[in-house]
Amino acid sequence: MARRGRGGRLLAVLVIVLLVAALAWWRASLSDQVTQVQETQAEYDATVIRVVDGDTVVADVQGLPVRVRLIGIDAPESVHPGEEVACAGPEATDQARELLRPGDAIGLSTDPSQDRHDRYQRLLAFLTMPDGRDFGAAMIEAGYAVEFTFARPHARQQEYRELERQAARAGVGMWGSCP
Repeated sequence: MARRGRGGRLLAVLVIVLLVAALAWWRASLSDQVTQVQETQAEYDATVIRVVDGDTVVADVQGLPVRVRLIGIDAPESVHPGEEVACAGPEATDQARELLRPGDAIGLSTDPSQDRHDRYQRLLAFLTMPDGRDFGAAMIEAGYAVEFTFARPHARQQEYRELERQAARAGVGMWGSCP
């Protein structure tokens, strides 16, 4: 077996260093491109694949199935792993399935004040239903969701809070059936 001289080892180290530097540059460049796309693509045309529960849907976005967590609302749990089914959880899911059906054309819009994805890698977005109404507002009005602010106020916080107060006063949905 031939021995590598000092020059051969130096050349091998140099090639490795250059490859690592090129890979780092490529990853940084790709990250910049993804960030630019995220900053500019705040609205998406999508199609409902399925309703998971009262505040989560799976939608076809640009040909890909994307889990979407609705910004600004929280519905009673009906399918969360490790948690009991909450009072009105199944009803909230049923209400969401009445409002959204597989194949429905919807609009999704992100909120610059919020993160793009949650810790479960779901897209965080507001959802516009086929009839042009705001899905989150409709769920709160029906009494099957409450206004939910995570870390920072969202664009529809005040509107959603007022709708929640009205639903609670009227005793609709969970407000009339849960302790």
